[in-house]
Amino acid sequence: MLFQEFLNDITLHGEISLIIIAGKYTHAVKKIAKKGDFRVQDDHGGIVEKYEATSEEIKFAEKCIEKCPFYPIYARVDIVYDNNNKPSLSEC
Repeated sequence: MLFQEFLNDITLHGEISLIIIAGKYTHAVKKIAKKGDFRVQDDHGGIVEKYEATSEEIKFAEKCIEKCPFYPIYARVDIVYDNNNKPSLSEC
C-alpha cells in the first residue's frame, strides 16, 4: 500500500522523471496529465515529453540516490513539486 499526499502541482506541471546511472543524472522526461485529471500515465491520457532538468532538480535526485540503503546501478527519480513549491520525491 502506498500513501501519497495530493500535491496540487501535478495537475499544473506534471511529474518529472530523472534517470540516474552510476549515481549521476543522464536525462529526464516530464509526464503531464490530460486536462481535468491528475494521473500522468499515458494509459490515462497523459503525455510524455523530453525535459531539461534544472541543477536543483538534478542535485535533489542525486541526493535521493545517496540516501538509498543500497547503491543502485540505475534508478528513476520522480519529482513533483510540493504545495510549498519545493521538489518532493514521489517515487524512486
